[in-house]
Amino acid sequence: MKRLIMLSLLLSLSLFNVVHAQEYSMLWKHETDDRVRSVSITPDGEHIVAGSDDYNVYLFNREGKLLWKYKTDGSVYSVSITPNGEYVVAGSWDNHVYLFNKEGNLLWEYKIDGIVRSVSITPNGEYVVAGSWDNHVYLLASLHMISKI
Repeated sequence: MKRLIMLSLLLSLSLFNVVHAQEYSMLWKHETDDRVRSVSITPDGEHIVAGSDDYNVYLFNREGKLLWKYKTDGSVYSVSITPNGEYVVAGSWDNHVYLFNKEGNLLWEYKIDGIVRSVSITPNGEYVVAGSWDNHVYLLASLHMISKI
């Protein structure tokens, strides 16, 4: 009886996956000058951000058009983008966290005590969190939010 139930469950899951499977096709690709370390995409697929060992942060639109790129002083290990695409955050081997607007303007950069391995940003762009090789987690806030704390 256990084998029958297990077989039935496995068949059900397999059928569910086949019925609900989606096929994907490549829409575009962009070659960078070195390895791509991190990517992030907005929920609507309109904006894609990438960080590379070529020291650049890239922002693309859904069609693959390069909207802007920014050269840091180290490999870009982590990137994140707000759901509306308004803000991009990047963490780099150069011990900096970078915040950009969607036009590619650098809004601020913050130096921490180690290589930035991971970054994330809140949906409204008010807070940025970074993880570093110095064994610390950093929470950064816009000056607007700091005045509220």
